Amino acid sequence: MEAPSLQSQIPVITHRPPKLSVLVVLGLVAAVIAFVVGYFVFTKPNAGPASLIFDKLFPSQSGLVQLQSADLDIESIVTNSVFSQLKEYGPIPLQIPPLGKPNPFI
Repeated sequence: MEAPSLQSQIPVITHRPPKLSVLVVLGLVAAVIAFVVGYFVFTKPNAGPASLIFDKLFPSQSGLVQLQSADLDIESIVTNSVFSQLKEYGPIPLQIPPLGKPNPFI
């Protein structure tokens, strides 16, 4: 009986996964796109195509549109009698004593 020759064997084709650099580039592109979309949706929600996305994310009945258009007068808040009745119950910032040993490896 004769051994099969190397030429008569069927070649095996193996599938190689994409290189890591391709995946990193695709991830960076996706991150940049997500950042740009988020920037325009949350900083300029009433301009251009961002308004369509903003309206889908936050419908008008959610109250965010009214909150965004609110005009806060800080002077009237600070001079309000209810605000002046608030009391401070401790030093700001809170002083937290150090806990544990200064060097735990000794």
